[in-house]
Amino acid sequence: MNNERRKQLRGWLGKAEGLKAELESLLSDEEEYFDMMPENLQGSTNGMNSEEAIDKMNEAIACIEEAVEEIEEII
Repeated sequence: MNNERRKQLRGWLGKAEGLKAELESLLSDEEEYFDMMPENLQGSTNGMNSEEAIDKMNEAIACIEEAVEEIEEII
Protein backbone atom coordinates (compact mmCIF):
# COMPACT_ATOMS: atom_id res chain seq x y z
CA MET A 1 0.00 0.00 0.00
CA ASN A 2 1.36 3.40 -0.87
CA ASN A 3 1.66 6.39 1.45
CA GLU A 4 -1.24 8.27 -0.15
CA ARG A 5 -3.70 5.46 0.55
CA ARG A 6 -2.35 5.09 4.09
CA LYS A 7 -2.88 8.82 4.57
CA GLN A 8 -6.47 8.48 3.35
CA LEU A 9 -7.06 5.57 5.72
CA ARG A 10 -5.68 7.57 8.66
CA GLY A 11 -8.11 10.35 7.79
CA TRP A 12 -10.93 7.85 7.69
CA LEU A 13 -9.90 6.52 11.11
CA GLY A 14 -10.19 10.02 12.57
CA LYS A 15 -13.66 10.40 11.08
CA ALA A 16 -14.69 6.98 12.38
CA GLU A 17 -13.51 7.84 15.90
CA GLY A 18 -15.48 11.10 15.73
CA LEU A 19 -18.59 9.26 14.57
CA LYS A 20 -18.15 6.72 17.35
CA ALA A 21 -17.88 9.50 19.95
CA GLU A 22 -21.05 11.18 18.66
CA LEU A 23 -22.90 7.88 18.68
CA GLU A 24 -21.73 7.15 22.24
CA SER A 25 -23.07 10.54 23.30
CA LEU A 26 -26.45 9.79 21.73
CA LEU A 27 -26.42 6.37 23.35
CA SER A 28 -25.77 7.92 26.74
CA ASP A 29 -28.67 10.33 26.25
CA GLU A 30 -31.00 7.49 25.22
CA GLU A 31 -29.95 5.32 28.17
CA GLU A 32 -30.58 8.21 30.53
CA TYR A 33 -34.00 8.81 28.93
CA PHE A 34 -34.91 5.14 29.37
CA ASP A 35 -33.60 4.98 32.94
CA MET A 36 -35.63 8.04 33.92
CA MET A 37 -38.87 6.47 32.65
CA PRO A 38 -41.16 5.09 35.31
CA GLU A 39 -41.02 1.29 35.32
CA ASN A 40 -44.56 0.95 34.06
CA LEU A 41 -43.66 3.03 30.97
CA GLN A 42 -40.48 1.11 30.23
CA GLY A 43 -42.69 -1.72 28.97
CA SER A 44 -44.69 0.61 26.77
CA THR A 45 -44.16 1.16 23.07
CA ASN A 46 -41.94 4.17 23.80
CA GLY A 47 -39.90 2.18 26.29
CA MET A 48 -39.49 -0.74 23.91
CA ASN A 49 -38.51 1.62 21.09
CA SER A 50 -35.93 3.19 23.37
CA GLU A 51 -34.51 -0.21 24.33
CA GLU A 52 -34.30 -1.20 20.67
CA ALA A 53 -32.52 2.07 19.83
CA ILE A 54 -30.05 1.41 22.65
CA ASP A 55 -29.36 -2.10 21.36
CA LYS A 56 -28.90 -0.88 17.77
CA MET A 57 -26.58 1.95 18.83
CA ASN A 58 -24.47 -0.53 20.82
CA GLU A 59 -24.29 -2.75 17.73
CA ALA A 60 -23.30 0.21 15.54
CA ILE A 61 -20.56 1.21 17.98
CA ALA A 62 -19.22 -2.35 17.96
CA CYS A 63 -19.21 -2.31 14.14
CA ILE A 64 -17.29 0.96 14.07
CA GLU A 65 -14.77 -0.43 16.56
CA GLU A 66 -14.33 -3.54 14.42
CA ALA A 67 -13.86 -1.47 11.27
CA VAL A 68 -11.26 0.70 13.00
CA GLU A 69 -9.36 -2.39 14.14
CA GLU A 70 -9.38 -3.82 10.62
CA ILE A 71 -8.15 -0.57 9.08
CA GLU A 72 -5.43 -0.26 11.74
CA GLU A 73 -4.18 -3.72 10.75
CA ILE A 74 -3.91 -2.56 7.14
CA ILE A 75 -1.97 0.55 8.03
